[in-house]
Amino acid sequence: MITVVGEVDVEVASQLGTAGVKAVAAADAACAVIVVDLDGVRFLDSSGLAALVSIANAAADVGKSVQLRSVHERAAKILKITGLDTTFDVQLA
Repeated sequence: MITVVGEVDVEVASQLGTAGVKAVAAADAACAVIVVDLDGVRFLDSSGLAALVSIANAAADVGKSVQLRSVHERAAKILKITGLDTTFDVQLA
């Protein structure tokens, strides 16, 4: 599980993307779903969305999917507006 806390903006998005892609690569072959816990996230901008898409792409490349867990209302709204709510398994907080 990848746990994200704080504001996911241009300052931290690249770190999230890099860490997420590494987590996907390190995941056990039997692990079909990569879980990203967003319970501690209160702000998510376009660079944060791009980082999540990078993680999803890396997961798809190895036959895995990504679940966004504990997604708060604001982030859920952004995911819906951008159409990314269909890319991820979104579990609301």
